[in-house]
Amino acid sequence: MGSYWEPNTEMITNLSADVVFMTKTSGSVSIYESLKDAGENVVMLHVEESYVDIYRNIEMVLKVMHPVPAMLDMKNSVESVKEKMSNGAEDRQILMHLGWWNMDDDVYSVGYNTFIDDAAKMSKVTKNTADIDGFAMISKEFFLDDNTNPDIIISFGFGAYTDWDDLMKDLRDDDIWGGTNAVKNDEVYVFTGRAEDIASRAAPQAYGDFVKLMAMILQPQLFDDFEPPKTVGNDYADLFVGHW
Repeated sequence: MGSYWEPNTEMITNLSADVVFMTKTSGSVSIYESLKDAGENVVMLHVEESYVDIYRNIEMVLKVMHPVPAMLDMKNSVESVKEKMSNGAEDRQILMHLGWWNMDDDVYSVGYNTFIDDAAKMSKVTKNTADIDGFAMISKEFFLDDNTNPDIIISFGFGAYTDWDDLMKDLRDDDIWGGTNAVKNDEVYVFTGRAEDIASRAAPQAYGDFVKLMAMILQPQLFDDFEPPKTVGNDYADLFVGHW
Protein backbone atom coordinates (compact mmCIF):
# COMPACT_ATOMS: atom_id res chain seq x y z
CA MET A 1 0.00 0.00 0.00
CA GLY A 2 2.77 2.37 -0.89
CA SER A 3 5.47 3.40 1.58
CA TYR A 4 5.46 4.88 5.07
CA TRP A 5 5.98 8.38 3.70
CA GLU A 6 3.86 7.99 0.55
CA PRO A 7 0.96 5.62 1.21
CA ASN A 8 -1.25 4.68 -1.73
CA THR A 9 -4.58 6.30 -0.84
CA GLU A 10 -6.42 4.46 -3.61
CA MET A 11 -5.36 1.07 -2.26
CA ILE A 12 -6.31 2.11 1.27
CA THR A 13 -9.75 3.23 0.09
CA ASN A 14 -10.28 -0.07 -1.75
CA LEU A 15 -9.89 -1.95 1.55
CA SER A 16 -13.23 -0.48 2.74
CA ALA A 17 -11.94 -0.20 6.31
CA ASP A 18 -14.23 1.05 9.07
CA VAL A 19 -11.57 3.49 10.23
CA VAL A 20 -8.08 4.58 9.15
CA PHE A 21 -5.53 5.65 11.76
CA MET A 22 -2.71 7.99 10.76
CA THR A 23 0.30 9.53 12.47
CA LYS A 24 1.46 13.05 11.79
CA THR A 25 4.32 13.24 9.31
CA SER A 26 5.43 15.71 6.69
CA GLY A 27 2.76 15.55 4.03
CA SER A 28 0.25 13.78 6.25
CA VAL A 29 -2.28 16.63 6.02
CA SER A 30 -2.69 16.20 2.27
CA ILE A 31 -3.03 12.42 2.67
CA TYR A 32 -5.59 12.96 5.41
CA GLU A 33 -7.61 15.28 3.17
CA SER A 34 -7.45 12.83 0.25
CA LEU A 35 -8.80 10.01 2.40
CA LYS A 36 -11.54 12.23 3.87
CA ASP A 37 -12.56 13.33 0.36
CA ALA A 38 -12.83 9.65 -0.57
CA GLY A 39 -15.32 9.13 2.27
CA GLU A 40 -12.96 7.41 4.76
CA ASN A 41 -13.28 7.76 8.53
CA VAL A 42 -9.80 8.99 9.39
CA VAL A 43 -8.27 9.54 12.84
CA MET A 44 -5.03 11.52 13.09
CA LEU A 45 -2.93 10.37 16.06
CA HIS A 46 -0.57 12.54 18.08
CA VAL A 47 3.17 12.57 17.46
CA GLU A 48 4.59 10.16 20.08
CA GLU A 49 7.49 11.59 22.05
CA SER A 50 6.72 10.27 25.54
CA TYR A 51 4.55 7.80 27.41
CA VAL A 52 1.97 10.59 27.81
CA ASP A 53 1.59 10.69 24.03
CA ILE A 54 1.17 6.92 23.98
CA TYR A 55 -1.65 7.28 26.52
CA ARG A 56 -3.32 9.96 24.46
CA ASN A 57 -3.18 7.92 21.29
CA ILE A 58 -4.49 4.77 22.96
CA GLU A 59 -7.32 6.74 24.54
CA MET A 60 -8.17 8.14 21.12
CA VAL A 61 -8.19 4.65 19.62
CA LEU A 62 -10.39 3.41 22.48
CA LYS A 63 -13.06 5.88 21.50
CA VAL A 64 -13.62 4.02 18.26
CA MET A 65 -12.30 0.54 19.05
CA HIS A 66 -12.38 -1.95 21.92
CA PRO A 67 -10.50 -1.46 25.22
CA VAL A 68 -6.86 -2.51 25.21
CA PRO A 69 -5.74 -4.22 28.46
CA ALA A 70 -2.13 -3.49 27.54
CA MET A 71 -2.79 0.20 28.19
CA LEU A 72 -3.70 -0.55 31.80
CA ASP A 73 -0.61 -2.75 32.14
CA MET A 74 1.60 0.08 30.90
CA LYS A 75 -0.04 2.56 33.26
CA ASN A 76 0.46 0.18 36.18
CA SER A 77 4.13 -0.26 35.24
CA VAL A 78 4.68 3.50 35.16
CA GLU A 79 2.98 3.98 38.51
CA SER A 80 5.00 1.13 40.04
CA VAL A 81 8.24 2.76 38.90
CA LYS A 82 7.22 6.16 40.28
CA GLU A 83 6.37 4.60 43.63
CA LYS A 84 9.65 2.68 43.75
CA MET A 85 11.67 5.79 42.90
CA SER A 86 10.10 7.67 45.82
CA ASN A 87 11.96 5.40 48.24
CA GLY A 88 15.47 6.78 47.95
CA ALA A 89 16.43 7.17 44.30
CA GLU A 90 19.89 8.71 43.87
CA ASP A 91 20.97 11.48 41.50
CA ARG A 92 22.44 10.17 38.25
CA GLN A 93 24.03 11.69 35.16
CA ILE A 94 23.55 9.39 32.22
CA LEU A 95 24.74 9.04 28.65
CA MET A 96 22.56 6.94 26.36
CA HIS A 97 23.56 6.20 22.80
CA LEU A 98 23.19 3.78 19.92
CA GLY A 99 26.07 1.28 19.71
CA TRP A 100 29.86 1.49 19.89
CA TRP A 101 31.64 1.43 16.54
CA ASN A 102 35.04 3.05 16.85
CA MET A 103 36.55 4.68 19.93
CA ASP A 104 37.57 7.70 17.83
CA ASP A 105 34.09 8.27 16.41
CA ASP A 106 31.45 10.66 17.68
CA VAL A 107 28.63 8.87 19.51
CA TYR A 108 25.05 8.81 18.23
CA SER A 109 23.49 10.07 21.44
CA VAL A 110 19.94 9.98 22.78
CA GLY A 111 18.62 13.35 23.88
CA TYR A 112 15.42 14.92 25.11
CA ASN A 113 11.93 14.31 23.69
CA THR A 114 12.53 10.62 23.09
CA PHE A 115 10.97 7.50 24.61
CA ILE A 116 14.36 6.53 26.02
CA ASP A 117 14.97 9.83 27.78
CA ASP A 118 11.40 9.85 29.07
CA ALA A 119 11.92 6.44 30.70
CA ALA A 120 15.21 7.56 32.23
CA LYS A 121 13.55 10.59 33.83
CA MET A 122 11.08 8.29 35.58
CA SER A 123 14.09 6.75 37.31
CA LYS A 124 15.06 10.14 38.75
CA VAL A 125 17.94 10.72 36.36
CA THR A 126 18.91 14.29 37.11
CA LYS A 127 20.70 15.00 33.86
CA ASN A 128 20.89 13.55 30.40
CA THR A 129 24.47 14.48 29.55
CA ALA A 130 23.63 14.63 25.85
CA ASP A 131 22.07 18.09 26.01
CA ILE A 132 20.28 17.77 22.68
CA ASP A 133 16.80 17.36 21.30
CA GLY A 134 16.14 13.95 19.74
CA PHE A 135 19.18 12.08 18.42
CA ALA A 136 22.49 13.56 17.30
CA MET A 137 26.19 12.80 16.89
CA ILE A 138 28.28 14.23 19.73
CA SER A 139 32.06 14.36 20.08
CA LYS A 140 33.38 12.27 22.97
CA GLU A 141 35.38 15.27 24.25
CA PHE A 142 32.06 16.82 25.19
CA PHE A 143 31.75 14.35 28.08
CA LEU A 144 34.95 15.35 29.89
CA ASP A 145 33.35 18.30 31.69
CA ASP A 146 32.03 17.72 35.22
CA ASN A 147 28.57 18.80 34.08
CA THR A 148 28.49 16.24 31.28
CA ASN A 149 30.67 13.44 32.68
CA PRO A 150 28.28 10.46 32.83
CA ASP A 151 27.89 8.35 35.97
CA ILE A 152 26.22 5.67 33.86
CA ILE A 153 26.45 4.83 30.17
CA ILE A 154 23.77 2.75 28.47
CA SER A 155 24.41 1.61 24.93
CA PHE A 156 21.60 0.25 22.79
CA GLY A 157 23.47 -2.40 20.84
CA PHE A 158 27.15 -3.39 20.85
CA GLY A 159 27.89 -1.88 17.46
CA ALA A 160 31.24 -3.28 16.31
CA TYR A 161 31.78 -5.25 19.51
CA THR A 162 30.57 -8.72 20.45
CA ASP A 163 30.86 -8.77 24.23
CA TRP A 164 31.14 -6.47 27.23
CA ASP A 165 34.72 -7.36 28.22
CA ASP A 166 36.14 -6.45 24.81
CA LEU A 167 34.19 -3.20 24.81
CA MET A 168 35.36 -2.26 28.30
CA LYS A 169 39.00 -2.96 27.46
CA ASP A 170 38.91 -0.39 24.65
CA LEU A 171 36.94 2.09 26.76
CA ARG A 172 39.45 1.89 29.62
CA ASP A 173 42.37 2.31 27.21
CA ASP A 174 40.81 5.36 25.55
CA ASP A 175 42.13 8.74 26.75
CA ILE A 176 38.64 10.25 26.85
CA TRP A 177 36.27 7.42 27.76
CA GLY A 178 38.72 6.03 30.29
CA GLY A 179 38.36 9.27 32.26
CA THR A 180 34.58 9.16 32.59
CA ASN A 181 32.98 8.17 35.88
CA ALA A 182 30.95 5.46 34.18
CA VAL A 183 33.99 3.64 32.78
CA LYS A 184 36.06 4.09 35.95
CA ASN A 185 33.29 2.47 38.00
CA ASP A 186 32.27 -0.18 35.43
CA GLU A 187 28.85 1.45 35.14
CA VAL A 188 28.50 0.68 31.44
CA TYR A 189 25.50 -1.36 30.31
CA VAL A 190 24.55 -2.72 26.90
CA PHE A 191 21.00 -3.54 25.80
CA THR A 192 20.78 -6.15 23.06
CA GLY A 193 18.10 -8.31 21.40
CA ARG A 194 14.63 -7.83 22.86
CA ALA A 195 15.92 -5.44 25.51
CA GLU A 196 17.21 -3.16 22.77
CA ASP A 197 14.01 -3.61 20.79
CA ILE A 198 11.66 -2.39 23.54
CA ALA A 199 13.61 0.88 23.75
CA SER A 200 12.27 1.93 20.36
CA ARG A 201 8.77 0.48 20.26
CA ALA A 202 5.83 2.79 20.92
CA ALA A 203 3.72 -0.12 22.17
CA PRO A 204 2.13 -0.29 25.63
CA GLN A 205 3.64 -3.58 26.79
CA ALA A 206 7.08 -2.77 25.39
CA TYR A 207 7.14 0.66 27.01
CA GLY A 208 5.88 -0.69 30.33
CA ASP A 209 8.69 -3.25 30.36
CA PHE A 210 11.25 -0.64 29.32
CA VAL A 211 10.52 1.79 32.16
CA LYS A 212 10.80 -1.06 34.68
CA LEU A 213 14.05 -2.28 33.16
CA MET A 214 15.58 1.21 33.14
CA ALA A 215 14.61 1.67 36.79
CA MET A 216 16.44 -1.52 37.76
CA ILE A 217 19.59 -0.56 35.84
CA LEU A 218 19.66 3.07 36.98
CA GLN A 219 18.58 2.61 40.61
CA PRO A 220 19.59 -0.97 41.57
CA GLN A 221 19.92 -0.09 45.25
CA LEU A 222 16.12 0.11 45.47
CA PHE A 223 15.76 -3.57 44.57
CA ASP A 224 16.65 -6.17 47.21
CA ASP A 225 19.65 -8.39 46.39
CA PHE A 226 19.81 -7.14 42.82
CA GLU A 227 23.02 -6.74 40.84
CA PRO A 228 22.30 -5.37 37.35
CA PRO A 229 23.88 -7.40 34.55
CA LYS A 230 26.26 -5.52 32.27
CA THR A 231 24.55 -6.96 29.21
CA VAL A 232 20.75 -7.19 29.03
CA GLY A 233 19.24 -9.25 26.22
CA ASN A 234 16.31 -11.44 25.20
CA ASP A 235 15.67 -12.70 28.73
CA TYR A 236 15.34 -9.23 30.27
CA ALA A 237 11.93 -10.09 31.75
CA ASP A 238 13.58 -12.65 34.04
CA LEU A 239 15.05 -9.71 35.96
CA PHE A 240 11.56 -8.63 37.01
CA VAL A 241 10.87 -11.81 39.00
CA GLY A 242 10.67 -11.01 42.69
CA HIS A 243 11.04 -7.26 42.13
CA TRP A 244 7.81 -6.14 40.44
